[in-house]
Amino acid sequence: MANSIRKYREAAGLTQAELAEMLKNSRQSIVRYETGASEPRWADITAMASILGCTPTELMAEPESTPTQPLP
Repeated sequence: MANSIRKYREAAGLTQAELAEMLKNSRQSIVRYETGASEPRWADITAMASILGCTPTELMAEPESTPTQPLP
């Protein structure tokens, strides 16, 4: 979920501080969510999804990884 939160936040053009303010939360909480140090409560997940224009399911899913180097 950590990478998805960051991906959707950046796609929405928001900083961690801006998202935190919209959630009435601290920037440190957003940092912890994005680094995987802590998991957001369901209320925060649904609020973030609404703000970021995605569903809670999309927000909780890890984005597909892409190879960093081309395959031979």
